[in-house]
Amino acid sequence: MRNVSLCDLLREKGIASYYFSPVGGEFGDNRKRFRRIFRFDAMFFEEEIRRDYPYAKSSGGWGLSDETMYRAALDFLKKRKPDRYFLLISTMDTHSPYHVSGPDSDLNFGNMFYNSLHTADDNAGRFIQDFTADPDLFNERTLLIVTADHSASHGVNFTRRKILTDPARIPLVFITKDNHLAPFFESCRDKMFSTIDIPATFARLIGFSVPDTFMGDDIAAKKPFALTRSVEEEIRLFLPDGGEVSFRKNHPHPGNAREKALLEFYRQFYRIAE
Repeated sequence: MRNVSLCDLLREKGIASYYFSPVGGEFGDNRKRFRRIFRFDAMFFEEEIRRDYPYAKSSGGWGLSDETMYRAALDFLKKRKPDRYFLLISTMDTHSPYHVSGPDSDLNFGNMFYNSLHTADDNAGRFIQDFTADPDLFNERTLLIVTADHSASHGVNFTRRKILTDPARIPLVFITKDNHLAPFFESCRDKMFSTIDIPATFARLIGFSVPDTFMGDDIAAKKPFALTRSVEEEIRLFLPDGGEVSFRKNHPHPGNAREKALLEFYRQFYRIAE
């Protein structure tokens, strides 16, 4: 679809956008797909990071380690010194089959999932400390966000969820020196929202109205619901009163007015089977 991406909005404001990915650009045809859908000004996949940073190490499985990703991103920013930028860093150590990296990678908590959680936390913490300690990188105009694209749905026994359509908590942490943003962040507490709401929130923060093709909304002014799509291609809308509306993407048969309304909302922007 000819969508308006967050990177398009940022570009209009003179803000460059960069993406750091630990996996190869040919994996899932990501290089081509991300260029078409997201349109970052520059993307650095495993191939480019290995080329530009000789210390780049693999964690196995998905590609480069969390430690490598944070170090490369810091080196990139210190060298480029962009004035206004949006940088997205993906990490994979906590993604099944789980890997460890960094100074604490020799510790053992009994299974690889726990081990990966510990080193991922340690690596993220050291990155945040290094980033926020550098006045050239972190000042009153900087917003650092820690979040995830999904929970540990496929973890070992104690994390595996039998029903993948249930809402799952993911981290969403804002770190900034700008006290003017405090009321905004406070207003977001205890609200239901989805990952699709985060780009819409960025759009509002930089002065744009949310584009019509964004399915999400600003989390500060968010309608009280969360929208999910499961691996079984089931679309669900979760409501704060415990109610929910759902239909299967490939075989939608709305049974009532609410299900029909959700289907029509979804159909506006995504092709689904009739």
